[in-house]
Amino acid sequence: MKNSFILYTSIVFFITIIHTGESIKCYLCHSSKDVDCADLIKTNQVETVECTESETSCLTFDYTETDGFKVSERRCTEARTDPCGMRVKILEYLHGKIDVCKVCDEDYCKWTELN
Repeated sequence: MKNSFILYTSIVFFITIIHTGESIKCYLCHSSKDVDCADLIKTNQVETVECTESETSCLTFDYTETDGFKVSERRCTEARTDPCGMRVKILEYLHGKIDVCKVCDEDYCKWTELN
């Protein structure tokens, strides 16, 4: 009985750490270089990327700088690092304003459709 529990536990452990070879896919853009980044209705015109194994989520980040200039960023991120929390602190320091900061774990998140 003990041996079968150890075998079962080992199998479950190895199954959970095996990488399937599929990574999440995200948009990769910044509005300073790509005007379509802020408006993902034109998704065929925005660059996409397959994220690395450590980047398990997509980030959507829109903010307003102190001069009123709006910025949009879409990219892969490590969700466990709290990418939104870090950006909030930086923008508070710079007196900017976050409009949207969301992380998702599905391919090509389209947060603009949800807002």
